[in-house]
Amino acid sequence: MELKIQKAIDFKTEGHRCYKEKKFREAIGKYHRALLQLKGVHVVDGTTSSEVSLLSQAAAKLTEEQRRAVESTEIECYDSLTGERWVLLTLQFTESWLISAQMEEKQPIVYFQE
Repeated sequence: MELKIQKAIDFKTEGHRCYKEKKFREAIGKYHRALLQLKGVHVVDGTTSSEVSLLSQAAAKLTEEQRRAVESTEIECYDSLTGERWVLLTLQFTESWLISAQMEEKQPIVYFQE
């Protein structure tokens, strides 16, 4: 269990590094990997009864420090994913807009014909 938590923290840290280097897609992948490491580490609302039984056993083995590490890692990853997806979408939109603007300067695009 401790190994999974540590791997998740490492992936989260790598995600932060990628974000600072403006490698947004890579950062998103790192945050997803961190969250996958934490999958099943504690009980999540909405699980089936058989899953709850197995997950409860795993969650019962976590120390308070481990529970806090899992929770903070999940929160940071989800917060970062939200922010970075917006950055990525904004960059993609800006890039598309610039390409369209360049194309219009050279050859106007006709959307409607009269």
